[in-house]
Amino acid sequence: MPSALNTLVVVVQADLPEICLLYESVVQSHLAAGAVVITVSPETGAVHVQVPKGAPTENVVKANALVVPRIRRSTAYSSYLLLGSEVSRKAVVRAAWLRLEPGQQAAGTLAWNTEECASLSEDRVRLEAECRATAACWEALLEHGVDPLSWPSPNEGRAQMAIVRKMLMTLRAFTVNPLLRRNLLYGIVGQDTKRGHPLPMELPQKVERIVAGLIAEGYGE
Repeated sequence: MPSALNTLVVVVQADLPEICLLYESVVQSHLAAGAVVITVSPETGAVHVQVPKGAPTENVVKANALVVPRIRRSTAYSSYLLLGSEVSRKAVVRAAWLRLEPGQQAAGTLAWNTEECASLSEDRVRLEAECRATAACWEALLEHGVDPLSWPSPNEGRAQMAIVRKMLMTLRAFTVNPLLRRNLLYGIVGQDTKRGHPLPMELPQKVERIVAGLIAEGYGE
């Protein structure tokens, strides 16, 4: 996910960049956002530095890398990496665009063309960055309007993301405190949306009414 990073360090097995479909997308999106990308392979000691096109290189220096094992998440099973022979490359690519597991795809998403998946992926990643920067959260929305598996069409996905952006805009205007924004967003989404269901179209208006009431009571910054 392109972020506010100046430097992205990827610690990875030496052979994984050649076979991982996401690696190149991650690298290129960060380079496009102006970040330096450093790939470190502990078992070989290789360090590969990639600098955004046109960026000055005088600040790029050689350095030793101290690497520690990461903590594996409890769900990191082999099924995440080993796919059945019936899973097509097209399905894997589309799952990668939408950040899904290949076997998790809904039948509807298979009908979307590559350009639609790419466009939705870019918009969704930007929204995630905006949501994390504004309200220090994203997880509250994953089971609601921003889950691609709940989108009957690309246009519905864009409509759901537009709802989230309107809510974020109202929360930004209300307070500079990201934790207060987060609590409000979690509370409103949890109360007004059932798990796996889309966000109601009128939700941004409800957020505006709640914020207006808080401002009338003297809250906000």
